[in-house]
Amino acid sequence: MQRTRLANERTLLTYVRTSLALVGFGLALIQLHPVRGGRLGYVALAGVVLTVGLL
Repeated sequence: MQRTRLANERTLLTYVRTSLALVGFGLALIQLHPVRGGRLGYVALAGVVLTVGLL
């Protein structure tokens, strides 16, 4: 029982860590190169919304 709870918590924390990394990556692309990197940056930010929305 406790092992399952800890595994679920690790999985949730992994999703949160990945989401934060995607937000940072998307914002960096938007700031560094708004013309070309902007599109990819917005896709990364949308990926975060979808990932969190599926939880």
